[in-house]
Amino acid sequence: MTPFSGSFCGLALRVGLLVAPALGLAPSTASATTVSHLDVPALARDAELIVAGRVEAVAPYRDRGRIYTRVQLRVGVTLKARGSAPTAEVVAFSVHGGELDGVGQFVAGQARFEVGEQVLVFLTDLDRRPTLLGLAQGKWAYDPARKGAELTPDVEGLAGLELVGRDGRPVPTDGRTPVGIEAVRDALRAGASR
Repeated sequence: MTPFSGSFCGLALRVGLLVAPALGLAPSTASATTVSHLDVPALARDAELIVAGRVEAVAPYRDRGRIYTRVQLRVGVTLKARGSAPTAEVVAFSVHGGELDGVGQFVAGQARFEVGEQVLVFLTDLDRRPTLLGLAQGKWAYDPARKGAELTPDVEGLAGLELVGRDGRPVPTDGRTPVGIEAVRDALRAGASR
């Protein structure tokens, strides 16, 4: 089973490999989405809602010609809820991209979610829609059994990002290592004491 089996990306790749030569097109290099690098303290500071839990549902929808995916998360742990951010048992948010009615839209650097996976997400309010902060930087796999290293970055989503630091220089995406949930709590405490 490949990482893309059963997904619209796999289908698009297979169709593209068949159609491109027929049209006389050569394959091109995939491009990345360039965004500011957000480390755990920056994610914790800028997020309006930080929750961990299990993905219950993913549902694509169309809005103004674009495809989005609505993610429904059963919350197990709430680390931060600021302002009007909900403190509910279930949190719903949207990410760019998805597949709807046989049409797939892929956004480089955006996280994808699967029903049943355990995640910790850093959410922000974008146009009154809760969404991931920093694209795939805002999604971490969450395994409460791995004490001290419960959180693992979304390596697949990060592969589509070109991260840049405050100085404008590239930041490697492969340098992200698992961290404990206490790192997020420490960042929240440090931010509150400023």
